[in-house]
Amino acid sequence: MDVKFPCSDPDIIVELFGSTHTGFALKDSDINMNLTFTDHVVNSSSAYYTVITGIKDRLVDMAGCDGAVYTDLVDNLYSPVSHIVFRHRLSGLSCHVRFGSHHGVPIYTSKLLRRYAEVDCRVKMLAVVLKLWAKLCQLDVQELGSYPSQTFVLLLIHFLQQRTPPILPVPPKPKETEFPQCLDHFDEYLSGLDHMIQIWRTTNTESLGMLWLGLLRFYCEETDIGNVIVQVTQPDLLLKKDTSWSTNKLVVLSPVNATYNLAKACSSQNMYLYFKICFKATMVYFGRNSLQGPITIPTGDHSKSQEATLQEQSHDLNGATKDPHAPAATGDSSPTHLIAGASHLSDDNQEQLADSTPENLVSIDNTLIQTSESCGMTCGSHSLVHEALHDLELDDSVDLDHVDTPHGQIDSDALCDLDHDVSPDVVSIDRDHDVSQDIDPNHDESHDDVLSTSEAEVSCDQSNTHQEDSVKAEDNSQSGNGSSDVATGELSTKQYQYEFDPTHFVVKRLPNVCSVCRQEGHLFNSPDCPDKEEKITVAKHPQLSHQQLKNLDKVFVQLKDDICLKPEDKSKRREVCKILEKYVKVIYPKAELVLFGSSANDFGSPASDVDISMKLPGSFEHDDKAEVIQTIAKGLKNNRQGHWWQNTVQPITTARVPIVKITLMPKWDELECDISLGNYLALHNTELLSTYASIDHRVQVLGYVLKEFAKSSDMCDASSGSLSSYAYILLLLHYLQQTTPPVIPVLQEIGEPGQVDVDGWNCWFYRFDDISQLEKLWPHVRENKSSIGELLMNFFKYYLEEFDWKTRVVCIRQLKSLSKLEKNWASRRTCIEDPFNHEHNLSSHLSNKMWIYIRNAFKCAHDHIANPQLYSMPLTIQVC
Repeated sequence: MDVKFPCSDPDIIVELFGSTHTGFALKDSDINMNLTFTDHVVNSSSAYYTVITGIKDRLVDMAGCDGAVYTDLVDNLYSPVSHIVFRHRLSGLSCHVRFGSHHGVPIYTSKLLRRYAEVDCRVKMLAVVLKLWAKLCQLDVQELGSYPSQTFVLLLIHFLQQRTPPILPVPPKPKETEFPQCLDHFDEYLSGLDHMIQIWRTTNTESLGMLWLGLLRFYCEETDIGNVIVQVTQPDLLLKKDTSWSTNKLVVLSPVNATYNLAKACSSQNMYLYFKICFKATMVYFGRNSLQGPITIPTGDHSKSQEATLQEQSHDLNGATKDPHAPAATGDSSPTHLIAGASHLSDDNQEQLADSTPENLVSIDNTLIQTSESCGMTCGSHSLVHEALHDLELDDSVDLDHVDTPHGQIDSDALCDLDHDVSPDVVSIDRDHDVSQDIDPNHDESHDDVLSTSEAEVSCDQSNTHQEDSVKAEDNSQSGNGSSDVATGELSTKQYQYEFDPTHFVVKRLPNVCSVCRQEGHLFNSPDCPDKEEKITVAKHPQLSHQQLKNLDKVFVQLKDDICLKPEDKSKRREVCKILEKYVKVIYPKAELVLFGSSANDFGSPASDVDISMKLPGSFEHDDKAEVIQTIAKGLKNNRQGHWWQNTVQPITTARVPIVKITLMPKWDELECDISLGNYLALHNTELLSTYASIDHRVQVLGYVLKEFAKSSDMCDASSGSLSSYAYILLLLHYLQQTTPPVIPVLQEIGEPGQVDVDGWNCWFYRFDDISQLEKLWPHVRENKSSIGELLMNFFKYYLEEFDWKTRVVCIRQLKSLSKLEKNWASRRTCIEDPFNHEHNLSSHLSNKMWIYIRNAFKCAHDHIANPQLYSMPLTIQVC
């Protein structure tokens, strides 16, 4: 059932996913392929990098040769999802080769949707038509702030599951411990669905026209889509009020990850209203009668309120379903309301509706079938896909016909022969009713300007339609055949004309919504976007004189002297550590407390916390560490004999590294102390930074200046989406290693490599007691003569203009440039690698807004230092 293509490389598996695999593709849909690798490739950064670059080079060669099969190749290896895009010359199809996991969300989603497509031939046709409708309305263009195309397929599947009787099955509710928390169990979930599909037999024989009208009505009138959660993996219909979802917009849950809303990409209220208005306008268009009179759509019981109906909607494995088609109680029973009961029609009108409905639905059927066949990916289109895939040198023995659904081509005549009977309970739609007024009765007044425009356009459009239909009726009455048809009430199918044209569905202008910042009024490529990351070029300034550079150095050195830890401060912190160790030993006699972090790495200030690591024999898991921390906190609270600390001992066990937070008494300057257990990597990080600071005095001065600059600019708090002070120090060390000539060496590449295993990582680096030892191994000691001011200006310039954040990783453990692909970190915006724990990216929580702010701050700081006229002004004024 799932399509895999053997590749010449045994370490690579090629799979189709997306609409081409599910069967819901349009003719111009992209071909999406996922390349997955064996474990030994994934677990080896060098092997992964070699394979990825090898595939890219192969495609580049194929696109660059004479008579190239592929053209327009675009390398997006460093985008959030690594992929390569190219166009197949003969078919014109765009191919996307994605490098991802075989167990990834897109792969599993495609597998699930493909199974639903194979249950009933109507599913595929309706999905193609609905996707085309979304495309015509520009509701599937995420760059414009609208929805992923997959959203509309899930809307359709949800409707077909809730239909009475249901067309698609809903699998049994999975165990909470298996799905959707863990993808490892999704294969088992799919197996259960396969078994259900084999025995599933729907009794629903409605035609495409009936289902299309039912779909439109379901989301326009029967379901309050703003209060319902659309999901396809559980039989229960979920209301937002019963869950944690509080948004009043569309919620369509991913079938693989039930915590992710696929419609989250559309955060604009106006875009959501535009979606509802287009749905309403489409319902009015396809429900219209070509002659005068109301529109007919089958409906269910009017006596129940919407909430009661939603709560009763559920169906079991046998397909028994309660009626989900009860409209919301509006309290308005006047005939002028959009939806009114059939009792408001006269007997003649009801008889005319009954006579006209079959022809109306036949015309809709024909329109849907023709649209699906002309716009969907047919066998001819699939042959082009096969050709594109074969050109990638896939194994010819693969049965590529499995790309299509097992049902093959759909029999149009069979579809037209489906039941067109109309439910006795009929509703009427007033064609002159203003559609947009029923979108959101509780809408915000701030959107009145949007709705008023829509109202005018809908009213005008429907008024013109009404006049045209009246003229046609008058013309027909004057002709022989026409007068006979009207007189007898028998309507010809030719009198119902439908076409898929956006002019019938779009009744207001698409709002401009940025897909980056989610704000309205501009698009993603607009310079007005506050979150758009643009290349920054520092301004050129006259070179500073020797005296000006000398004065700058004095200022920076003085800053360092003012804020650094004095010898007495360091002594006080060591004494605090010994006092705490004394009390901890009462609880754990073999415990040893050691200072780390800014208190010991030569980059600390009097305001820095006292970070203490507790050493205990043995190894501890996270839960064990949390228990030890709780025990220490309790003991310290009960033992305050010397009143060294206040009664504010607080254990924090939910953090990645559990700690005990203690506030000392005023005589100890009310220092904040954090005691952690087994934080051994941090001890080696502290020693590494201290060693670098001892190589050249400029390292320490620059570190203090950079930390003070970041703190005063409010961009030095990792917990709030910024960078930590430790990350800024790593940025500095990397630059000082890369500048020419270098200021400091790469201590992890000097001397005879050793092995110091700590928590599975090698924490070895070259340690020396005297700088003369380093000079013997690294000849560049003191070779760089730049002033502190020059180094600081070039530091800002390096990260603004020279360092390629898109492809590179900030790394201080090797001199050679480290690529994101080598780390398998291509999806991350910024990468700052820990020198020992190579899986730890210190910028993983950096927000896009804060990153733009930091880069702008770097530019302002560079210009400030380079312009002597600004020296009298505080640096932070220029930044903030």
